[in-house]
Amino acid sequence: MHGSELCELPELPGVKVHESAYVDLPTQIGAGPRIWHFAHVLKECDIGRDCNLGQNVMVGPEVRIGNRCKIQNNVSL
Repeated sequence: MHGSELCELPELPGVKVHESAYVDLPTQIGAGPRIWHFAHVLKECDIGRDCNLGQNVMVGPEVRIGNRCKIQNNVSL
């Protein structure tokens, strides 16, 4: 895989995740989001459809993000 490619997780169909990112399960993510380099989504989050989580974004446990939200690089929620 090249540095900018995203892959789909079998546990979360329709969610594109960079190979360096972590998504802790269980969590709920709608279809279409992209999760970029070194991002970390902690368990029990609820992320809406078509979101974009930038590089180094950390989403804490039990955080809710609506549809079509863009979270810029280096943000912690």
